[in-house]
Amino acid sequence: MPDFEIVADPDPDLDRFLDLLSRVEEERRQERRKDRHKPRSGDRHKPRSGDWHKSRAVNNRPFIVVDGEGGGKDELGRQNYLLMGAAGIDGTYYQLFEDNRPLTTRECLEFVLALPSTEAATLCSFYFSYDVTHILRDVPDDRIERLLSPKPAQSSRYTHWQQYFLEHVPGQFFRVAKACPIRGKPLKGTARTIHDSGRLFQSPFIEILEKWQVADPESLAFLEKLGTTEIFHKNNFRYK
Repeated sequence: MPDFEIVADPDPDLDRFLDLLSRVEEERRQERRKDRHKPRSGDRHKPRSGDWHKSRAVNNRPFIVVDGEGGGKDELGRQNYLLMGAAGIDGTYYQLFEDNRPLTTRECLEFVLALPSTEAATLCSFYFSYDVTHILRDVPDDRIERLLSPKPAQSSRYTHWQQYFLEHVPGQFFRVAKACPIRGKPLKGTARTIHDSGRLFQSPFIEILEKWQVADPESLAFLEKLGTTEIFHKNNFRYK
């Protein structure tokens, strides 16, 4: 299992995306405050179903953004996956980097599993399929085929590979859980789900920053320059 470094200075691109998510989170809080004062239809004395307070607590979980970067090519001409990072709105930054050595699937999965649990935070990303493609590079073709195929009603939604259980719906989420060595099932409490927020915004990254006004002109100009290398456009995320 690789060592994970926590540094004080997050990736600037993650920083900007976190600013955006913080604004979205604040708007959600404001909408919930407004809803509290709206008149309710029906019997207002009727008890609410379910655990209302628990659901409110879940909605207030902080966001942690997960991203990765590649560079160089291997002997087959495929881009190497060199860096994974995750940043929270409190400035905490988790990093997996091995001096520009290509990361293995096991290292990437262990990095994801070491992130805060579902109860502590919401893990999210921006068009994460590029990253999943690299993260699962060591997984054999038959496992990838099952991972991406529709599952019969009575079968597990997970795909088992070595000591991990994997689940991936492109454009929606990527999930990994530890496998119990005795029962051969996912270990309770180990699953980590990275939600893909790309479809929520339906726009290139730069346009989102402009619309939500979370980047200064200098930063936007810098990102526009990077955009010419096809890094941030939603239709080219596989080639960043």
